[in-house]
Amino acid sequence: MTLCTFAKTWVTVDINASSVGACCRTPHVSIDDNIDINNEWFTTLRDNLHQGIQDERCNSCWQQERTVGTSLRLNGPYTIETDQTDPQSADLQYLEIRLGNQCDGACVYCGGMFSAKQAKFWKLHLDIDKPVVKEPMTDQVKQLIKDNAHSIRQIVFLGGEPTLMESWYTFLDFIVEQEFANLVTVVVTSNCNWTDKIKQRLFRSIDSFLNRGGNFDIRISGEGDKNYFNSIRKFSDYDTVLQNITDLTAHYGNKIKYTLQPVMNGLSVYSLDNWLDVFSTIFKSADIHRVNLNFAMLTRPEEFLTIHQGTRALPSLHRLANYLRDTDLFDPKQRMIDVVESQIALITQQPNGKADSDLEQLLSAHDRILPHKWSSTNALP
Repeated sequence: MTLCTFAKTWVTVDINASSVGACCRTPHVSIDDNIDINNEWFTTLRDNLHQGIQDERCNSCWQQERTVGTSLRLNGPYTIETDQTDPQSADLQYLEIRLGNQCDGACVYCGGMFSAKQAKFWKLHLDIDKPVVKEPMTDQVKQLIKDNAHSIRQIVFLGGEPTLMESWYTFLDFIVEQEFANLVTVVVTSNCNWTDKIKQRLFRSIDSFLNRGGNFDIRISGEGDKNYFNSIRKFSDYDTVLQNITDLTAHYGNKIKYTLQPVMNGLSVYSLDNWLDVFSTIFKSADIHRVNLNFAMLTRPEEFLTIHQGTRALPSLHRLANYLRDTDLFDPKQRMIDVVESQIALITQQPNGKADSDLEQLLSAHDRILPHKWSSTNALP
């Protein structure tokens, strides 16, 4: 049995870089013309995983499991059953499309490949060029969708901020015109920091998509209470986001699906339960009683200490786990509790002295990029 079904069922296309990968974590290969998900790069990866070989292209997951106790392959999107006897062929179910880095925000843990504002900073101060893509390569991706209409179950759009990009609205119109073998869900990941103009256009597009039989899921990124949110999510506004989500749920109710994807790191853990509780109130006021929850984990080595910053985070993590146990709004409930408990278990195994000093250095590095008020570990609860 394969170590990871995503190698058969998941493909990520990065329009910004003209590249494709087996998932959002594997290295990508350049696209010359057509997107071939059955070329040698993909088939050798699938074959290795099928044989139980830890292919180095999947090092991100092996490292993630060593550092935070979970990984994308263990905690990723659900997929249906797929033929494990033929590792060579893809059974594309989950297509992830990165549209570019146009974004109105600049979160401190983000970078120029995902934020135009960060890209401008990188170019000015670090001489790293991550330009904003103005005319993405959509034809190859559209052909990939057509060629796999028999198996695709979910198409996810990432940015940047997709709702700011013309290409996303074009894709939305294109998808509903296809003859899929199964009901396909379109997912858009958004910071929901919409202006009134963007919100009006977004709602018109979703309305049209739903009227033509589409199945829609909005994935809401964010985390923390107002103090944390406005400090970390530069150029985004907590109150604006809450109002936009209130308007969204009032307009659509249960006609669309909702996913919360908070980033779990060593700063956000102090108020993640607060963030979930505020959104719970909004959802329940609109008579919405089932919301998907998926923690995004920062797990690169330099981010490890922001997750495991010593025992000071334990009370907050226990509070978060208890909050999840006491609510029936979020799904998959037990899986998310398991993620939090894995953090608790690992933190209790960490020596605290060096973690504190390394965390101080990491926060100082954040301050040099985009200053925020968490300038010292002493500012933390």
